[in-house]
Amino acid sequence: MIVSLDQSLSNTGFAKWRPGEGSIESGALPLCGGVPERRHGFLELWRLLDAWHKGEAITAICHEEPISGPADKTPTRIALFGLVAIVELFSVSRSIPVFGYDSRNWRGTFFSKEERAFASGERWKRLAVERCRQLGFDPATHDEAKAIGILDHHLHRMKVAPPWREANPFLPVLG
Repeated sequence: MIVSLDQSLSNTGFAKWRPGEGSIESGALPLCGGVPERRHGFLELWRLLDAWHKGEAITAICHEEPISGPADKTPTRIALFGLVAIVELFSVSRSIPVFGYDSRNWRGTFFSKEERAFASGERWKRLAVERCRQLGFDPATHDEAKAIGILDHHLHRMKVAPPWREANPFLPVLG
C-alpha cells in the first residue's frame, strides 16, 4: 500500500492506494489542537502510520515537503518540519521508501500551466478539490484533495498509470 500525506497539525490529508486496485481510500484527520500541542501531533502521526502499517504493509510513503516563508514564526517551522521528521523517521525505522515533494513539484503534474499561472492561497485549495472531482474522487477537504494530488504526482514520477488517469485520458498528466 502506498500512503500519501499532506501533513498539518490541524487536518492531515491522506490517500492510500494499493497497486492493482481502481480506487483509493482517502480522508483528513486532525492530529492535535495546533502548534502549542505539536508534540501530541507528532505522536499522533506516528501512531496513525504505525496502525496503518500493522494493518497492511506500507510499501512507500510520499508527502509534501513544507516551504517555509519569512512570515513563519519559529514554533510554526518546528511544527511543519517536525511532521516531516516523524514521517521520515517512521519510514527509516520500518525500511519503507519515502518521497518528499514540495508543492511546486506535485502541482506541476496535477494542474495545467494556465491554472498554475493564476493560482494562489485559497485558489490552490479550490483547484485541488476541483481536479480531484474531475478524476472521479469526492474529497471532503482540500487537505484530502492535496494528498490525492501528491499521490498522483508520485505515481507519475514512478511511471505508473493509475486507474483514475486511465479513465480520464483527456485530462493529461502535465509535468
